[in-house]
Amino acid sequence: MSGPRRAVLDIEIHLPSLEGKFHWQELFGNGGPVEIEIGFGKGRFLIQAAERFCDVNYLGIDRARRYLRIAKERLEKRGLTNVHLVKSDAPYAIREYIPSNSVRAFHTYFPDPWWKKRHLKRRIFDPFFATELARTLQPGGKLYVASDVVAYFELIQECLAQNTSFISLPHPSDLMDEAGYTPSNFEVKIARAGHTIHRAVHQKPLKASGQKP
Repeated sequence: MSGPRRAVLDIEIHLPSLEGKFHWQELFGNGGPVEIEIGFGKGRFLIQAAERFCDVNYLGIDRARRYLRIAKERLEKRGLTNVHLVKSDAPYAIREYIPSNSVRAFHTYFPDPWWKKRHLKRRIFDPFFATELARTLQPGGKLYVASDVVAYFELIQECLAQNTSFISLPHPSDLMDEAGYTPSNFEVKIARAGHTIHRAVHQKPLKASGQKP
């Protein structure tokens, strides 16, 4: 199913122009659910998910200007109205601009492991980031994660396991397929090279820990 078409190609959002946090209804022009991809690369997931689920609103966050340019051009060709892009570090954008309890899902596929020791601090996943993801997810909202770097993947799982706002769900590959997951060119390449792809889906419980029914 093709997604909705936009009359004006205003895909990119410039964060400094905003006053306060996002108002999803104003941004997308509807009250549909919002899903965010962190590190959208060339936009393959965003494009195919937005075309498949035209009633879902998607926001892509990536720090690389060259990827934003590529993804923006591809989205413009399709004229999709349910996708916007932001150039920013994800932790900053989420902390400063995403309203609490407003996101149905976060998608984080193959986050940069930053191999060099002096660069480890650039990894996005840490306890503070996990707390912000939990704050902005709706009750019942999901976090989808995939990585081919086992050490970083295990670190992410440990970070999320320490946060009582997340529970790990079984059958992550099936859940990702249901959410419109599309393997990137990078994933296809490394899978052919024999690399193992590690996947996980975590959910924010419908009720807070210890809360009475």
